[in-house]
Amino acid sequence: MIGDAQDEGTILLSMLVDPITYNITNPKNFTYNEAFNALKTLSSGLKVSKPLNGEDVSRMYFTGLSTHTDKNLLIQEIGIAFGDYAITCPTIQFAKNAFSSDKTGTKVFQYYFNTKLGKPKIYCVGKWMGVCHGSDIITAFGLPFLAPKDYLDREREISSQMMNSFHNLVKNGNPGTIDGAQWPQYYSMGANIIAPYYEYTNEPKSVTNFNIGLKIDECDYLWNQYNH
Repeated sequence: MIGDAQDEGTILLSMLVDPITYNITNPKNFTYNEAFNALKTLSSGLKVSKPLNGEDVSRMYFTGLSTHTDKNLLIQEIGIAFGDYAITCPTIQFAKNAFSSDKTGTKVFQYYFNTKLGKPKIYCVGKWMGVCHGSDIITAFGLPFLAPKDYLDREREISSQMMNSFHNLVKNGNPGTIDGAQWPQYYSMGANIIAPYYEYTNEPKSVTNFNIGLKIDECDYLWNQYNH
C-alpha cells in the first residue's frame, strides 16, 4: 500500500528551502508572476540527473491559475510541485517498479489523501497549506477516536475506513471493499501499468472515489525524466 497527501511539499519548503519566505504562519505574499518565477527558480536549482527547465515546471503547475487566484493557492502550488518532485512521484515510481519486477506476485494498492477538515493539525496550521505531508498518519492511527472533541464525525468516518483497509490488508493481503466496491490493485494493459487509487475527500464523491493514474502528467511526463 502506498499513499500520498495532496500537498506533500509546503512543510518541506518551510523546513528545507526558506523558513522566512515559506513561513508556516506568515509566508510571503506572492503575486502570480512572483509565484510563477519562484517555482521556476526553485525547480531550475534542484539536483537532478540532467538540466531541468524550470519554465516547464511552472507552466505545468500554474495552468489555470492567474492574477485573480487567491494568494494562498499560488504559494501552495509551489509546495505541491516541490512535494511531487521530492515525495509523490518517487513513491509512485517505486510502486510501479515493484509491480513491474513481479507482475504475478506483487500486489500494489494506492490511496490519495485529499481531505482537510476541522481544526488545524500539528504543524499544518498555515492557511496557505493544503493537505500536508503526514496528515494521513493522524487518521490512519485513529487519533479522531482518541481525542473526539478535536475532530469531526466525517474525520472519524475516514479514520475508520483507513483502519479497516489496513487491517484487511494485513489479514487478507488486500484492503477489501470501501464504499461498497472492491479496492483494485495495479495491473498491466499491454506494456502499460494501470494504477487505480482511492481518494479520501472531505465529502464522498457523487459516483466513486476511485480513479486511475494519479499525477500521470506531473510524474511520467515531467519529474520522472529527472528522478533517476
